[in-house]
Amino acid sequence: MSKTPQAISNFAVQSPLDVATVECALNELLAAVRDDQVPATAVDQMHDYYDRYITWQNHFLHHFAPFVRDVDRCFNPQSTQPHLLDLGCGVATQAHLLAMRGATITGLDHNPQRVAAGQAMTSWFSERSGKSLHVTLQAADAFEMLAQQPAESFDGCYTQFALAYMRPHREMLELIHRVVRPGGRILFREFNAGSLYNRVISRVDWLTDRDYQDIGKELGWQCLARDYCWFVPKQLTNPGQLRHWWGRFEAGLERISPVARYGAAAMTLVFQR
Repeated sequence: MSKTPQAISNFAVQSPLDVATVECALNELLAAVRDDQVPATAVDQMHDYYDRYITWQNHFLHHFAPFVRDVDRCFNPQSTQPHLLDLGCGVATQAHLLAMRGATITGLDHNPQRVAAGQAMTSWFSERSGKSLHVTLQAADAFEMLAQQPAESFDGCYTQFALAYMRPHREMLELIHRVVRPGGRILFREFNAGSLYNRVISRVDWLTDRDYQDIGKELGWQCLARDYCWFVPKQLTNPGQLRHWWGRFEAGLERISPVARYGAAAMTLVFQR
């Protein structure tokens, strides 16, 4: 086995996990993709998925590293070793990162090429973390798969910008309710349909935060947290010298409820089943 990179080994063991450590781990991955230092069968899909993030690398780190940190805090895999459903897993980077922290992950995505790339990447993450990872990835229709899954078979579920495309939304939430055990947590990072941009320009047909909360209440879920993010365009967050300044600026906007509700491009909701 090759020497474990410091960024990956730190990520796997650090407690509590901070954003800087996540950024280092993601940088390690982006460098490997850029240099074609990933399994040969995963190269094409990893480039297809990550080349745009390499171009906008600081923007990518600004937005996605905090999400990994937040998912880790929500499920605390180092202590609880949960079995989690990654809904819309793509090439399964988040699945592997959480598995490195102690979780067992079942990832689901409709794109078989991306799932195959994720499966090939398991050995890459395992070698660099020095751990055998418990990750199972499936290419399937989410509605069919969750309908066939044994009830209450997961300790929790998380998804990022995937649920918005799974229509009808209410049926998908009901299926998530079916497969997550009572007391388990459900974390959504989705587009903020209430933002002025999405309402006027995108004309989206996504659920608002109130829609999620109303349906969750009907299902008996308790809303534990609601946060907004992504106020600043990527052209401004991409320059490295500005990113941390904009981060502080966005953190201030998040505390102003009307500004956050109508100005943020994305939102994160955490429920307890």
